[in-house]
Amino acid sequence: MKRGLSVTIVVLVVAVSAGAGWWLGRGIRSPAQIAAEAEPPEASLITVQVERTELSANVITRADVGYDDPAILSLGGSLGGVTGSLVVTAVPGRGEELAEGEAAIEIAGRPVFLLEGPIPVFRDMRPGAVGPDVLQVEQSLARLGFFTGEADQVWDDDTGAAVEAWYQSRGYQANGISEQEQTALKTARNRVTTADDALRAARKALTDAEAGPTDAQVRQARAAVASAEAGWEGIDATVAAADAAARQALADAEQAVRDLQAGPTDAQVRQARDAVADAEGNLRRTESRVADEDAAAAAAVLDAERARESAARAYAAADSNQQSARMGVHPETGNVPTAGELERLRLAVDAARMELEKAEKAITDARAALRERPMQSESDLRTARNGLLNAQDALDELLNPSDAAQRLEKARRAVTDARAAAERRPALADIERDEARNRLLDARDTLNELLNPSDAAQRLEKARRAVTDARAAAERRPALARIERDEARNRLLDAQDALAELLKPPDLTALQRRVDESETDLETARNDLDKLEKEYGIWIPAGEVIFLKRTPVRVDAITSELGSRVSGGFMTVTGSDLAVRGSVLARDVSLVREGGEARIEDASLTEPIPGSIRLLENRPGTRNVASDRHYMEITAAGEIPDDLVGKNVRIVIPVGGTAGEVWAVPAAALSATADGAVRIEIAGEGSSTRFVEVEPGLSAQGLVEVTPLDGEIAAGDMVVVGAASGE
Repeated sequence: MKRGLSVTIVVLVVAVSAGAGWWLGRGIRSPAQIAAEAEPPEASLITVQVERTELSANVITRADVGYDDPAILSLGGSLGGVTGSLVVTAVPGRGEELAEGEAAIEIAGRPVFLLEGPIPVFRDMRPGAVGPDVLQVEQSLARLGFFTGEADQVWDDDTGAAVEAWYQSRGYQANGISEQEQTALKTARNRVTTADDALRAARKALTDAEAGPTDAQVRQARAAVASAEAGWEGIDATVAAADAAARQALADAEQAVRDLQAGPTDAQVRQARDAVADAEGNLRRTESRVADEDAAAAAAVLDAERARESAARAYAAADSNQQSARMGVHPETGNVPTAGELERLRLAVDAARMELEKAEKAITDARAALRERPMQSESDLRTARNGLLNAQDALDELLNPSDAAQRLEKARRAVTDARAAAERRPALADIERDEARNRLLDARDTLNELLNPSDAAQRLEKARRAVTDARAAAERRPALARIERDEARNRLLDAQDALAELLKPPDLTALQRRVDESETDLETARNDLDKLEKEYGIWIPAGEVIFLKRTPVRVDAITSELGSRVSGGFMTVTGSDLAVRGSVLARDVSLVREGGEARIEDASLTEPIPGSIRLLENRPGTRNVASDRHYMEITAAGEIPDDLVGKNVRIVIPVGGTAGEVWAVPAAALSATADGAVRIEIAGEGSSTRFVEVEPGLSAQGLVEVTPLDGEIAAGDMVVVGAASGE
């Protein structure tokens, strides 16, 4: 015990002595030490120990947890009978489940139904239609219990009946025959009736022609000829008034000759000169108006071009704003845009595009009007110049003696013609005069009979009125005589033609051709009617059905609320299974593959949820992700807790790893030689180093796998990653 205590005391004394010596000695330095300490320290290498470890690489991204198979619903075409605004009149609630055959939304009182099928709607489906879309409708209606026939891709009466029952079961009226189609059917039926009547008439005409005319028909035709001949023989020629008209025409012609021989009057010359002056004024006004209209057309083109430039700038700005929003930055707020803001920006682009198209059409119209101006201008000017030339010609003709001679000659020929007509009048006039005289004598005889002392005054007045009426009738006779003569001649000719036609052998070839043509027309009319009756009936407009790959679906988001107008997508629906949707950067997409492993991580989870990559889009920017990212869907192998629905989670995707432990160094330790070889520098004793040529491998967690090619690597080796300055 005492010996141990002694040893302890000795150790303490030695330690204290050493400490005191050190404390005293630290303040004593030689001149060489002081000079050495004043110099800057030598530069040193920065080294890191080579590791022997197992490497693994991951792609890290984020994703949203939601329901699978999201689909944006939009109208595939027009709705039945809707011509006004597409206003939402009924809409389900968010989270509501929609089964096959139910209406996803009601627009302007018309339903938009959901049916199952892989082919989207691409047309109106009408009676007689054939195709896979009709097959999808029939199969859906068969599942719903409305279609009991065999689904055969053909829209027939059974299909229409099933559609009508389906609509009625949902409280809607199926689309039937429109007013326009009813009019077409009525027209087709009238064509059939008309063609049938024409065929009956043609067949009767052929039968009658084959039988020939009856004796009664021949007797009747001959009697008509005899009556017409008697009428013709009893018609007098022209009346005395026609002689008077001829004499008046002769007098007028002779007066015209005398007027021409006397030359133009001062009034005629003044009138002709005034006409020239008016034509000159009209030409000047036309030239001024044409110039103004040409200038206006050119100005309209310039205005349209300015409007188009303004519309183009507005469209470019709207498109730039939309592109910025798609990249994740709202052009006004700088924040991530919401779905509503994206839709408004898209609508702004559509509106700007419409204004641009309208401005371009206005340019086209204005340029077309400008191109047409020369032709219209030339036409207006030509009309005005012709008017002036005609007025000048009239004045020259009035003042030119040679023209007067020509007009005089023309007038003399008119006189000759009038005289010839007058010379032909006497024979006809005698006949007409005799007829008028006879009527006058008859009237006088009647008057003489009435000259009885009793009631003499009344009878005399009556007789005088008869004389007056007879004279008036005699004066009206010429015109009536001509009409009656012509009518009598025509009746005679018609009767003769009818008799000749009746006695002529019938042309059965033409009648048979008429029957054949009538039969063809009737068959064509019946075929057209049959075609219309097959085409018209119950039908589905393209906008009233949406095909989905599977049902039921869940209403995930509604972009068209009750009372709003539908434009583009109006609703987003999803399946009933949860899915994880995200994206990866384009630079990492080559490391990721469909079917590959993925882990879902979140702070609320006790351990990651394993999963796999179900879908990876091969093009960036699809499904509303940024243009430098690829859309991706993850399927969880385990159950996803309900509290993760709607959250954004961390996704870890292993993309590679070493089979075991390998040599690994920091990436900064690698350097390249002039010949392309890769090497590392290993620190040796003192300040010496050596180079080892290596082959780099997997890179992960800041380390790079290396395999020595020329030289060796040992445990504990320090690899150079840089150098520290001596200052």
